[in-house]
Amino acid sequence: MKGIFKLIRGNTVAMIGVSILSVFLFIAIAAPLITGHAPDKRTGKPHEYPAAVVKAAQANPDGWVAQNLATDARTMRMSKDAEHVLGTTRMGRDVWAQVAYGARVSLAVGFGAGLTVCFLATVIGVSAGYFGGKVDEFLTAAMNIMLVIPQYPLLFVVAAFIGEAGPLTIALIIGMTSWAWGARVVRAQTLAFERKNSLKPLRF
Repeated sequence: MKGIFKLIRGNTVAMIGVSILSVFLFIAIAAPLITGHAPDKRTGKPHEYPAAVVKAAQANPDGWVAQNLATDARTMRMSKDAEHVLGTTRMGRDVWAQVAYGARVSLAVGFGAGLTVCFLATVIGVSAGYFGGKVDEFLTAAMNIMLVIPQYPLLFVVAAFIGEAGPLTIALIIGMTSWAWGARVVRAQTLAFERKNSLKPLRF
C-alpha cells in the first residue's frame, strides 16, 4: 500500500486525478451540508441567474453583465444573498444542489462500472490464458467481437431495450460492454507468467 501511495505522489498526473476525485467525493458525501436545498424541489424562481451574476448586475445595472445577460427587472430585484450559487433551472430547482447530489450518482456509476470491468476482465482473461485450447479460442473470439462493436452505439441500443434504468443498471451495462481490453491484457499477462514458470526448471 505504501508503494502505491509513493508511486502516486511521484506522478503529477496521478496527483491531479486523485485531487479531482477527492473534491467530487467530498461534494458527494457532504451534499446535504453544502447545498441547503433538495435537488428535486422548487426552491426559487425559474431561470434565476447565479448569485455572483445577480450581485454584479445589481451593482452596475447598466454594465456589460446586465446588458449581455438581458437581466430583467425581476432578476434585478432578487436578493443579494448567495442562495442559489449556480442559479436555478426552468422549474425553479437549485442547480448547485443538483450538481452536488448528481455527483453521488456519477461516482456510484463510475465505481460500479469499474468493479464490473475488473471482475469480468480478470475472470475471462485468466481463464483464457490458463486453460488455453478451445476455451482460449472461444474467449479470445468474444474479446475480438466486443472490441469490433462500437461501444457507444451498443450502449444506446441496450439502453433503448431496457428503458428507464437506475445507476446500478447503467453501471452494469457500461461494465459488461467495456471489459474486452482489460481481458486481453490479463490474458497476455497470464500467458507470460505461465511461460516464465514453465521455463524455470530449464535454467541452470
